[in-house]
This record gives sequence, structure tokens and C-alpha cells, in this order.
Amino acid sequence: MQPVSPKETLKRLARDRPAAASYAKALMGLYADHGKLDPDIYALGLIKMFSEYDGRAVRKVCDPVHGIAASQTWMPSIAEVKRALDLATPKVAHAPAAIEKHISDDERARVKDGLDKLLAALRGEQSWPERGDRNA
Repeated sequence: MQPVSPKETLKRLARDRPAAASYAKALMGLYADHGKLDPDIYALGLIKMFSEYDGRAVRKVCDPVHGIAASQTWMPSIAEVKRALDLATPKVAHAPAAIEKHISDDERARVKDGLDKLLAALRGEQSWPERGDRNA
């Protein structure tokens, strides 16, 4: 079996992951000098890296005003791009707060009431309502 060239792999990945390929091309285009790096291999690394992250983080890192190119004058290594993506990715700990903003007061009261009933039933203070009895 003959090895696949980086150029062929790049073409396949660009076809299979067009958004990631577009961001890789955009980020590479923000730098005037690519130095001694092989642009095909570098683009492959970026496409694979961008494919693993949420689109919002990728857009943030590739933004010419607020992204990695705004703070770094040299072509970033794949490790530097990964670090920037990790920093741009919202942490799971923030998710409950973000979700909670979208819960109405009625929904919050309904959930609290259900949890109170569950706790009371677990403590033996009241019986748990039967399956079809939602108002109990």
C-alpha cells in the first residue's frame, strides 16, 4: 500500500471538513511569512485541531482583531493554537449559570416543587404520587 501524500490528505480533509479548512486558510492568511513550515502539513494540523473544537471557539481564535493573530506576530505552533482554543472554549462549570439565565420563574418553581416532593417522599414524610398523577 502506497502512503498518501499530505497534499492528497489535505484535499480530502478540506472536502470533508469545509468549515475547519476555511478557518485554517483564514488563520494562515493572516501571517505574511510561513517560515520553513510545510503549509500542507500545517494546514492538516489546523483542520484536525479545529474539527475537535466548538465553532465559537474556532471563530474567536481566528478572529483577526481579537484572536491569536492579534497578539502574536509569528505563525503559531499547533500547540499554541490548541492553547488558544482551550482558553476560548467555555468551561463546563459555567454551563449551569448560562442555562439558568434562560429558565423562567414558573419553570424554576415547578422544578423546586418537584424536588421538594421527592425529598419529602425519600424522607418518608409523604408518599410519592402515582405515575399519572402530576398534580399530587
